[in-house]
Amino acid sequence: MIFLDSSVLADYLRGREYAGEYVRNRESTTFHTSSIIMWELFYGALDRDAPSRTIETVAESLSWVEVVPLTFEDAAEAATVRDELYSNGTPIPVPDVLLAGAVRQAGGTVVTRDTDFERVPDLSVDLLAPER
Repeated sequence: MIFLDSSVLADYLRGREYAGEYVRNRESTTFHTSSIIMWELFYGALDRDAPSRTIETVAESLSWVEVVPLTFEDAAEAATVRDELYSNGTPIPVPDVLLAGAVRQAGGTVVTRDTDFERVPDLSVDLLAPER
């Protein structure tokens, strides 16, 4: 399973070419994200100065993404991830921990431009480098 992180999805919404190209080049791929990531994007829409960006427009623009709810098993795996990161002295933000738990539980890959995910042991990460 391919899980898209908020960094890539937010850039997709902003029209950043690398994000659109990534999606277009994988037309037959089913993309997933966590309900936690949708919360981040919805909150971002409410926090913006652009009145054209709303929860509704974000949901519509990302209707092609399958949103996966955070399960009991995902939450348990996320707790393990957080414990591992704190033990290593390399914590990451809570939404990223929750996504990492869901992705690791599913045996998937997280697609992101956020290097924080590379700190998570045994997590498959596809780190994208956006154009400058």
